[in-house]
Amino acid sequence: MLEGLKKIIQILNYKDKLQISFFSILLFLSTLLEGLSLGAVYPLIKFSISTEGLKSFNNYLDNFNISYNFEQIEIIQFLSLFILISFFLRFLFSIYFIYWKSNFLHNLGTDLNNRLYKKLVHEDYNFFKKNNSSILIRSFFYDVTFLVKAINSSLRILLECLALIIILTLLMIISPKITIFTSLLFFTIFFLFNLIVSKKIKAWADGKQNLTSALIKTLQETFGKIKNILIEQNQNFFENRYDDRIKKFNFFSKKLMFFQELPRPILEFITVFIICSSILIFNFSREIENFLPLLAIFGVAAMRIMPAFSRMSSLKQIFDSSIPSIKSLNKFYLSNDLSKLIVSNKKIGSKTFNNTIELKDISYKHINSNKYVHKNFNLRINKLDFICIYGKSGVGKTTLIDIISGLLKPNEGQIYIDGNKCDFDNPYWKQVISYIPQTTYLLNDSIKNNIIFGEDYDTEKFKKAIKDSQLLSFIDSLPNKEDTVIGEDGSLISVGEKQRIGIARALYLERQLLICDEITSALDIKTTENIIDCLKAISKEKTIIFISHNQEVISAATKKVSL
Repeated sequence: MLEGLKKIIQILNYKDKLQISFFSILLFLSTLLEGLSLGAVYPLIKFSISTEGLKSFNNYLDNFNISYNFEQIEIIQFLSLFILISFFLRFLFSIYFIYWKSNFLHNLGTDLNNRLYKKLVHEDYNFFKKNNSSILIRSFFYDVTFLVKAINSSLRILLECLALIIILTLLMIISPKITIFTSLLFFTIFFLFNLIVSKKIKAWADGKQNLTSALIKTLQETFGKIKNILIEQNQNFFENRYDDRIKKFNFFSKKLMFFQELPRPILEFITVFIICSSILIFNFSREIENFLPLLAIFGVAAMRIMPAFSRMSSLKQIFDSSIPSIKSLNKFYLSNDLSKLIVSNKKIGSKTFNNTIELKDISYKHINSNKYVHKNFNLRINKLDFICIYGKSGVGKTTLIDIISGLLKPNEGQIYIDGNKCDFDNPYWKQVISYIPQTTYLLNDSIKNNIIFGEDYDTEKFKKAIKDSQLLSFIDSLPNKEDTVIGEDGSLISVGEKQRIGIARALYLERQLLICDEITSALDIKTTENIIDCLKAISKEKTIIFISHNQEVISAATKKVSL
């Protein structure tokens, strides 16, 4: 548990740690009030059934020259009022504590998710090539949730520990022998139980975490291949795959749930056993006026101690089940400093090129590969060139434009912009480039929002973008014009219209270099011709790099590069 807490502390920022320190102060005050109210129960019962204690109390006051002799009813009323006030103050503290804790954990979860997302979108392209998307998605919806659960469990364990320390201290003052006996028994059972199940819980939690990624991956594959599934009628394959994974997931969930609930009935039985055994062992020889207060205080304490041990055991298991998520997030949060990532991605330097982009002796090989995709590759791109890069599948066409666009850093060689070396660690070069992928990603939103894509809206820029991308007539034919919602991933419009929206989005950014990655590969002949005409018109104002197998596109280019 200490290792897990250390990893959590590394993830939390300074503000979070301050709030946890404030929380610790609240805990101390709450448990102090609880101890005071519980401690008043013993004298209340003792004074209620015997006058001997009252006489001793009045004689004690005489030592301080206090001549007033309290009556039995006065002491009972005072102690009852003291207990009531103590519990009322603790009641108010509890309400405030629950409210504060709920806000703290909610805000912490929100902050952790935002930090995770911000870190994610500032990572370099290789990070996404190395990491499975389903694992990254799991981090948001599973790992962060379990991290917050682990923090909540830690805080609640601290609360229970403080309460137990105060209660056991009071009981030690009243009856050391019974307190030592009961404490040893409770702590022995608590540690033995956790020692036996802790490793199993961590293993089950690890399996559950991995299956969460597998289930997310299954759903991603299902949604991405739904056309193939419906046409090829292979629903059974995907159903069986999902069924197998969800059964394994629920198997681990069942095990974890069972052992989280198990401590309560065990501890309830042990509490009754301890109380009865204590009466039999220690109290047969005692007078009733001495025995009843002792029984009362231990009975009240047992009502607090038993649930405390039960909750601590369950909370410890929740913490243990969160360990895989804590380790995963700790590794990700500490992998790169977020502030450095953000600084490195700021728009620094010139955002133009005036004459040429030159690739000199570029060599590149993929991660974990010894084979070069490109070796000593050279290319000169002049301003307003319409370049078509073509070649067989797998020769590195997309890799080449990833290098040009600054997504990938070559192992060897250099890019020169107007004769000046391009700094691969400085992303200003990306501010020159617009990129249109083979499949345009679209939001389930309006045409307008899919074109401006988070940029400030400018009417003139928008009109020019839809005109140059040949979208104007299509938009004018719609009842809601540019405010028409196009469905999830553009499901309500044609493939050609989706690609034109992608072109319009690139044009709206008003950047000098337009990179198109096989954007006509899924289009029919007529739509392809229209897209080519559109790009020819754009090439009068912008430099275009086009990857294509299409002969018409190759013929339209002013420069052709075969790989």
